[in-house]
Parts: sequence; C-alpha cells; structure tokens
Amino acid sequence: MRPTFAIFVMLPDGHPFWIESVEKLEDARERLREVARNAPGDCFIYSAKSGVVELIIHSVLRERLSPHSSPVLQKQQAS
Repeated sequence: MRPTFAIFVMLPDGHPFWIESVEKLEDARERLREVARNAPGDCFIYSAKSGVVELIIHSVLRERLSPHSSPVLQKQQAS
C-alpha cells in the first residue's frame, strides 16, 4: 500500500515543509502529535487521496494546552 497521508509543518515564511508520509490516518495522527511537540509552527495532515487537510494542530493551541504554559497546572505540579 502506498502512503496516503502526508505530515507537514508550516514554516515561518508560510510555506509547508513535508516531514513524512504514512499509510493509515491513525498513524498519521500519532506522528503529527510527536512532530507538533517540537515544531515551531502549525502542523497538519494532508490526505493525498481526498485532497483534504485532515487535521491541524495550531501552535497557539499547543502552547495553551502545554502543562508548562498553564499557571494552574504549574501550581498543581508544585503542590
């Protein structure tokens, strides 16, 4: 089977940068989460078969959900 889901990171200049392609959507979602932890910008999965962006992880949302950026979670961890 040929890879049908491509994982991309958006560069600061607004151009997508291809990371890798995988066969299954669930594998692409898992890999996207890994890539998003260290990516400088938004990340997304593109379906070559349908031509649709399947999932986007926005860098702003990722920062808000990070335990290191939340004062409430930092307070809980310190207790």
